[in-house]
Amino acid sequence: MPATDPMDNSFDAALTRRLRRLATLPVDTGALDQRLRRAIPPPHKNLRRFGVGLVVGAAALLAMGLVLFSIFSPTPARASLADLTHLYQSAVAHRSAAADWLHRTTAAAAMAQACTCLPGLKTCPMAATNSCYMTEIRHHQVSCTLLSSGIHPVVVLTGRHIAGPKGQQVHFQGVEYQVVQTHRLNMVEALRHSHWMCVMGRGSPAELLALASRLQH
Repeated sequence: MPATDPMDNSFDAALTRRLRRLATLPVDTGALDQRLRRAIPPPHKNLRRFGVGLVVGAAALLAMGLVLFSIFSPTPARASLADLTHLYQSAVAHRSAAADWLHRTTAAAAMAQACTCLPGLKTCPMAATNSCYMTEIRHHQVSCTLLSSGIHPVVVLTGRHIAGPKGQQVHFQGVEYQVVQTHRLNMVEALRHSHWMCVMGRGSPAELLALASRLQH
């Protein structure tokens, strides 16, 4: 058995004493902890930012949806009382020369639209068709039909994406009408078959309501 070197034993003893002394020395880790906290954000801050991001994203989607809705859902144009009065006077003034100034295809298209919107137009015993043509109100096409009813001519307008001036609400035979009265012209409006309909004439509102009801059935 080899002899033990006293120098090795003394070295090991000194090393052991040194390690024990280092183990008992206090170590300040506060600075290291602060550096780690600054480098790694706390979890609750990340959650807060995530929540804010969700709110901002939802608001952006809502705004985009409103814009798309306004684009693809056009608001009906509102015809003024002056617009409708002008169309009535123009139709009545040209009724004697209707065959000369109305193009046949234009009249046929207007009659087809009017008959689709007003099923009773062809068979209504209260009125006879004098002329029918296409015209415009605020850049929207409408059909204009001139009828003879009683002692006064009557003009019927039908069209999409158009509405007339608001008047007094009247319910007649299950349909809601808007009745507009002036000193020279009366108007009866309703929404039927997804089309706006306006019956105009110098007759009484009761007469126009009765005619409008017969035109729709």
